[in-house]
Amino acid sequence: NECTGSKHPQGTAPFCFSGVKLGETVTVKVNSFDPKEGKGHMKFMATGAATVSCGSDFTKSQQTILFRKECIPTGIDSLDIKFCSHQNSILLRGTVETIGAGTEMLLQRIDCPEGKSLNEIVTARTSMMRNQKKSSVRILDSGDVEQEESAEE
Repeated sequence: NECTGSKHPQGTAPFCFSGVKLGETVTVKVNSFDPKEGKGHMKFMATGAATVSCGSDFTKSQQTILFRKECIPTGIDSLDIKFCSHQNSILLRGTVETIGAGTEMLLQRIDCPEGKSLNEIVTARTSMMRNQKKSSVRILDSGDVEQEESAEE
């Protein structure tokens, strides 16, 4: 996944980003962000094999977003978060314990529905993505993960 640009998000918080990969739905809601200080607060939620719901203060320097490591889901050895201003998206890079391999997930910017909790956003997003695509995953002998997606009929 391409991740370029190091500017701050455009507009005023809240900002929401979400993505689905390998049966995981991850959504990040940036509740506040001060571009002068490069600091803010976000809520991180993942559902699927690894479930986590965590709030964290964060700092942004260039592309890198630093946050509380307690927000890393069980089963993930490490997690790096980058804001890609040219793509207006968030790139997650993590290492999955069970397969010892790195994976990336791109979170696209979505509307933050007014009056909706992060849990309601994730539930709606997961349902929508499940209706759009079917995924099959294979772990190859090399340890690499191969994912195939097809449109639902």
